[in-house]
Amino acid sequence: MKKLILAITLLFSLSSIHAQSLFQKKADQLYNELSYLAAADYYKSLVKTDTPTEENMRRLAISYFKIYDFVKAEEAYKNLQAKFAATTTEADLINYLQCLKYNQKYTEAENALSLIEQKRKDNLITKNHSKNKNYVKQLKEDSAAYKVTNVEAINTENAEFSPVFFNKNQAVLFASNRRNTAARNKTFAWDDSYFIDMYTSNKKIL
Repeated sequence: MKKLILAITLLFSLSSIHAQSLFQKKADQLYNELSYLAAADYYKSLVKTDTPTEENMRRLAISYFKIYDFVKAEEAYKNLQAKFAATTTEADLINYLQCLKYNQKYTEAENALSLIEQKRKDNLITKNHSKNKNYVKQLKEDSAAYKVTNVEAINTENAEFSPVFFNKNQAVLFASNRRNTAARNKTFAWDDSYFIDMYTSNKKIL
């Protein structure tokens, strides 16, 4: 009976290792294909172990960073730094810094700058920051002078950019990655966003 239990336990163990190996292969394949949105889901599962690998934790952080999910990327880089502080790279810390700044965590960004400097004294980013330590205050100085609003007839939850006015400023041409009216909309594997198309809108005459 003991031998049977041992054999069954060994069989399940081997099956689990095989499944984990296939999961790792799929994650790496998606990452190498630049399918970062899908890859992130795989790496998220792979790092939920007692002994996650440094490379899996790094690739999870990079995947989030590439799809502009800076909240999750910040958390992933923070976890990477906490577990593998001795071997995190300068590039890891620079990305972590960018996440913190994007998320307006400027005090923590200063700590990240110190970590970058520890990796390399002559880093250009830390040098530039040391020359202008009041950059946050300067960024906010003229914020009240501008007001950004959505144009409800044009803007969507997707990206709209690169506007060009024509027809004596009575019409605008712009790019957007919104879903169009085609029967089949293709998406980028990178982040599952729709392909970019050009649109026009005419000024409403009252």
